[in-house]
Amino acid sequence: MKYKDHKDWAAYKEFFTRQFGIEESYILCGAGKGAQVLAELFPAMNIRCCLDKNAAQVSMGEQDVFPYEILKSPGAAKQKFIITAGCEYYTEIRSVLLSYGVSESHICSLPEIFHFWGERYAGKMLTTVCNAILLTNCNLRCRSCSQFIPYAKRYRYNSAEDVIKNLDQYFHVFGYVKDLCLVGGETMLYKELGQVCKHVREYFPDRYHELKLFTNGLVVPKAGALEELSKLERVNVLISDYTCGVQKGPGGLIESLEKYQIPYTLNNSFGQSSEYQWFDFGDPAVRKEGEAAERFEKCSLACQHLIDRKIYYCAPSFGASIGNTTELDGPECCLDLSELEDLAPSERADQIGKFSLGFLDRGCLEFCKFCNGYGVDVNRRYVRAGEQC
Repeated sequence: MKYKDHKDWAAYKEFFTRQFGIEESYILCGAGKGAQVLAELFPAMNIRCCLDKNAAQVSMGEQDVFPYEILKSPGAAKQKFIITAGCEYYTEIRSVLLSYGVSESHICSLPEIFHFWGERYAGKMLTTVCNAILLTNCNLRCRSCSQFIPYAKRYRYNSAEDVIKNLDQYFHVFGYVKDLCLVGGETMLYKELGQVCKHVREYFPDRYHELKLFTNGLVVPKAGALEELSKLERVNVLISDYTCGVQKGPGGLIESLEKYQIPYTLNNSFGQSSEYQWFDFGDPAVRKEGEAAERFEKCSLACQHLIDRKIYYCAPSFGASIGNTTELDGPECCLDLSELEDLAPSERADQIGKFSLGFLDRGCLEFCKFCNGYGVDVNRRYVRAGEQC
């Protein structure tokens, strides 16, 4: 989230803590896992109901789920709302709320709630996502890859020791993350996957809601890695079938996951489907026209990437920096976890909040000068999902 309506971080923080206290009552927007985790972490909060565009097909325990049309009811738009979905879904839901007359000042996001309520009500620093980078090598070359792998001039393979040090440093700062993700490149190419999974299981079993691994489904890891994956709690292997080549046949990834009883989710609406598109981030070596700060303000992509004990704000910024694809004007804005250790808790929280919620001193990332951005508010250029270069 970025808030141009507040002159500085102190003013924004004062506004948020005054406007969104746990004693208020809220309508949650989106009946997915974000809403479920929020209710579990803050059982004292007063949830009036949940809104979802698929209200008839979803449920959220004892909470009532209604379609957004309920906001036509007298006084409904005057409530306070927490949008529990992220990225482009946040932008879409926010637009729906505004169309029903909801005030901008009555809308907040899950990352904001996690940050401002974490230490205040849960006694620990909370965050929504951490993408721990294993390697940047991939066996595919997708156009508009969010990490610009086809453009990369160098690749990284992080040893298990390095990945573990990154995770240790991360959980020294953060008490809990909703989605802990192990990512590449192609995750299943990582030869030390089992060692990393074992470390997570032994040292951080209760520090995440779900452990996610992202894969294109074309690589089957060794038996040892599958055995360690099977021992993890709340794990989900997310298979994006970009090539429409992932089958349930003998020797494939799905057969292996089912053999070891590892949960997975198959998304096969990619590849040759003309109806599924990605945002075109553009050539990372070409400076874009227009104001970078304005693109950053409108962009809805914030998916923190962890590498070298630093957190990059988004995948494109990370990919351009690590892959050396772009001649940046200066160092990219990162959150250096090692520099937070000696800070007082309040100062540490401010540094994390300013970075993770997009309240940057420069007004944007250095790479925003080269990126088309993510989301319909900033980018109307598209490519076919998973199309190979």
